[in-house]
Amino acid sequence: MTISLGGTQRSSENLFHRALKLVAVWLAVGLAYHIAARIGSGVSIGPMAISLFWPSSGVAMAAVALLGRTAMPPLFLAATWFYLGTDVALLYAVIAGAGATAAAATGAWLLHRLAGETTLDRSADPAILLFIAAVASGGISGLTGAAAMAAEHGAIMFTEMWWVCWVAHFTGIAFIAPLILVWGRRRDPLPRFTAETGLIVAGSLALAGIGYTNFIGGALMETLSYAVFPGLILAAIRMDTRITTALLTITAGIAITCTAWGHGPFAGHDPMYDLLSLHIHLTILVMTILVIMAATEERLRADRQSAETLAALAQAGRISALGEMAAGLAHELNQPLAALKSYAQAAARMTDSGDARGAREAVTRIAAMADRAAAILQGIRGYIGGRGDQAEDIAPAISVREVIRLLENDPVRRAVTIDVDIEEDLPFVHAAPVQLQQVLVNVIRNACEATGPGGTVRLHAETGDGNLTISVDDDGPGLPDRPDLFTPFASEKPNGLGLGLAISKRIAEAHGGTLTGGTGPLGGARMTLKLPARAIRRAAA
Repeated sequence: MTISLGGTQRSSENLFHRALKLVAVWLAVGLAYHIAARIGSGVSIGPMAISLFWPSSGVAMAAVALLGRTAMPPLFLAATWFYLGTDVALLYAVIAGAGATAAAATGAWLLHRLAGETTLDRSADPAILLFIAAVASGGISGLTGAAAMAAEHGAIMFTEMWWVCWVAHFTGIAFIAPLILVWGRRRDPLPRFTAETGLIVAGSLALAGIGYTNFIGGALMETLSYAVFPGLILAAIRMDTRITTALLTITAGIAITCTAWGHGPFAGHDPMYDLLSLHIHLTILVMTILVIMAATEERLRADRQSAETLAALAQAGRISALGEMAAGLAHELNQPLAALKSYAQAAARMTDSGDARGAREAVTRIAAMADRAAAILQGIRGYIGGRGDQAEDIAPAISVREVIRLLENDPVRRAVTIDVDIEEDLPFVHAAPVQLQQVLVNVIRNACEATGPGGTVRLHAETGDGNLTISVDDDGPGLPDRPDLFTPFASEKPNGLGLGLAISKRIAEAHGGTLTGGTGPLGGARMTLKLPARAIRRAAA
């Protein structure tokens, strides 16, 4: 009998790797908590050494939110170890450590229950984090920490110490937890560092240095502390959330450190007054910046979803348009295919008769017809598949020619004369090629349908006021007098879906332009597409 040890060995290796990973996580969490607690104990004011800031509470709650129950044992051990180092009896250190762990678990549970796996990208998330999770977690930590200290030092009033501890824990959660949650959950790469980013960061830090120190003394000090708001608001609107939360935490660190050292607008008064003034200021700051940051992320996400919806509708519109042009496209493809067959038969006969020159000429024509069929299919595939949905600089004349070529075999267009008055050297427009073609296809086909057999459609382009304007005129009966011209699913055509103009208008607006309708010089309708023009001018090839 043969016994395989491979499976057992692999199982042992996996167990060892899991144990090693667990130890590494425990060490990282415990070390982070201990360092944060040391920082918190180093920023204190008054004869009672009242801590202004307890960042370890933010570390603890964020660790449980990210790692779950795995983070709780090292948090308990690290918190107990820290309190033992402050000359607190073992029993009271254990109580404080258990309280810190329970507080972190409670805050993380509330945050997950109400906001999910948040990266603070929804408008409600900052309020949930600060006024539910942080209030509850800070309250538990403050309660157990003050109880342990009051039991050890009878002279300390429990009631006074509880709210002081709660404020410090709340501030630690408010500024540290967002930083860790955003950096811990976002996996996309950081955006490229730009000059704008550098200016915002440098300006915000400079304003923090001025506002939270004695750089300008007197009555203006407290007023100048609010000078940090514009820079951080700009960061929340313009910068990545990871950079914004880091900048917010650094700013709070500057304010707290300066106050602990006796500098700035929140120092030099009664310790309790200084403590309360500082934390009111910081609470307003963190709530303002986090709400603006979350609202900005929510808007950007809505913009992305809107763009995806527009792309899906645009593709549906292209498929619908190609369905209407199917007969003409089939006819166009049938011509090169029939020619291929004829030339192939001729080449076979010439080869049998020994006419090598004639056979070579037939084969050359076969290749030409194959290229023609491939070009037709390539144009259809590119149009229907949405290739070219990335914006680029486009020559208007080239785009119009491609659209006219695409419509050459449309039965609706064949009976209509299309006059094109578009100069070759017009400024470029920055647009997605396929989407621009889709708008032109929709308005040109509508014009051809409106004017009917023997009618005329005229295309004209001009520039002015920094815009490129393309007008499509027809000599048909004109536009219907109704307000829902660009409303989806509103159509007077018997078999129309009513999506063409609605999609075209949204595409124009997505490119910073407009699509409007009116009466043209030919007596019929005029559709006007206006797009921002680029400074680039180049001869259209």
